[in-house]
Amino acid sequence: CTATMKLYVLSFFFILFANVAAFPGTCKSRRVGGCSVSKATKDDDSERSDDIFDTWDPRLSPHLYPDGLPDTSKEDKEEIEKVGVLLIDHGSRKPASNEFLHALAERYQTSSCCPPHYIVKAAHMEIAEPSIEMGLHSLVDAGVGRIVCHPYFLSPGRHATEDVPRLIEEAKISLGDSISDIPVIQTEYLGSQSDLLLDVIGSMVNTAVRTGPKKQNSDMGFFGEIMRMMDAEIGAEDISS
Repeated sequence: CTATMKLYVLSFFFILFANVAAFPGTCKSRRVGGCSVSKATKDDDSERSDDIFDTWDPRLSPHLYPDGLPDTSKEDKEEIEKVGVLLIDHGSRKPASNEFLHALAERYQTSSCCPPHYIVKAAHMEIAEPSIEMGLHSLVDAGVGRIVCHPYFLSPGRHATEDVPRLIEEAKISLGDSISDIPVIQTEYLGSQSDLLLDVIGSMVNTAVRTGPKKQNSDMGFFGEIMRMMDAEIGAEDISS
């Protein structure tokens, strides 16, 4: 039994060293299961993007790798396509209103719900710049492979259902070949998600009820004063939180 075990051990190390010799490059020590195992590396000592043991089994004969190790470098992996997102509102003569949409786009870009390959911009239907065409052009220049336009409107009025889609199509025609191969799609208007909006409205109304002024109950005497003090304390806690 001992002789058989020795034979297995010698066979393992023979195959191991045969594999190492079969691939050009130097060897690098690596700990696997408490044992030191040799690992092939490139001659230029650059690191492989993936673990070499994911594509090479040292127990197998080198003849099973007639073309060498599979190339697992990151350069050969498919690059994730960039997606452009364009938030579109009506546009206003008040700069603060326009700046709000751009701030919202920046917050969305840096939020946890925005994937890292998304590029978010803002545009206005009329009155202010950037226009829809300018917004699409900036996303094309950023190298996106797809564009999603979101009408930032609460109601299904003419602007959200007619004007914005028309201006998007006109912008695509104006931009010509630069955008002809890039799919441009449009989401529903913001107000179409009524269930989510109801949660937001309910939360805002409840906050106003807790923190807003209340009718004075002058006929309740001492207990009315106690209730006013409790309401004031709860309101202070809500503001501090």
